[in-house]
Amino acid sequence: MSFFLEVTLQPTCATDAAQLFRAEPFPPLRPARFAAELPAPGSPILNRSMPTKGFRTQADLRQHFYKHGADFACATSDQYERLADAFLGGQLAADASECTRQNGGLVRYNEITGEFGVVHPNGYIATYYLLRGSAPWRRMYFCQQCKKP
Repeated sequence: MSFFLEVTLQPTCATDAAQLFRAEPFPPLRPARFAAELPAPGSPILNRSMPTKGFRTQADLRQHFYKHGADFACATSDQYERLADAFLGGQLAADASECTRQNGGLVRYNEITGEFGVVHPNGYIATYYLLRGSAPWRRMYFCQQCKKP
């Protein structure tokens, strides 16, 4: 069963003045859908080097996992790190946006899932979590994060 919802997209951070209207499928927002997209341990995709360097330290990983891991239905910190790496280091999804900060850091945001993350210029993951709030507020937050030095 598909539902369609007309959505007004907010202008991009590059000050795109025109507002676009389009029909979008209304996806179910279930945290489990993120963990379900993880490749199984030992699968060929995980045998490559990670697109990011992961979290800088195990302490950083643990802190972020305890704070945000449940949002993605991740049972382990390893699952959470792999999911963050796939989002931040993988190919940009069609419904996602990214920008590069002045310092070279990468910021990504997915409009549909609410995923948000930052990679430091040195390749380490700074953060990865789900944005809460309305779509216009999330877009504004992404744009503000892009403007940080």
